[in-house]
Amino acid sequence: MKVAKKKRAAATPLTVVASSDAAGHKPVSQVIDRAMDVPAAESAPAVAAPAAPAAPESTVTLGSNCTVKDAAALKLALCAVVETPGAVTLDVGSLERIDTATVQVLCAFVLQRVATARAVKWLGVSEVLREAARLLGVQPLLSLPPAEALS
Repeated sequence: MKVAKKKRAAATPLTVVASSDAAGHKPVSQVIDRAMDVPAAESAPAVAAPAAPAAPESTVTLGSNCTVKDAAALKLALCAVVETPGAVTLDVGSLERIDTATVQVLCAFVLQRVATARAVKWLGVSEVLREAARLLGVQPLLSLPPAEALS
């Protein structure tokens, strides 16, 4: 007798809104692996200058809980937009919980975008993200806007 397993409804931790297609993007592992190979001297970059106004923009929205179980999905979502010429906005306004794995994925993404002179914008940066970045020592790498700039 077979016992049916209940399928657990998984909450989608993030949403990707992109105005360009993902065709021509490099495989996920190549993009993140390449981002991790940037020399340490480049580990504290500033946000890149915005691309030309005509370039399409993309938004990746993180859910309220971003933990290691969500890191793979986040990596895929970010890799889908890492090569877009327009600015990528990371909407972290609803973030209530974040762990090291998620912060590492965000760091790799921002590092890759800055290394290729592509803009990253932050929307709704929460104190949870600021505190995690401070504890992990990655504040300069994430290029978070100053707290007073968000008021």
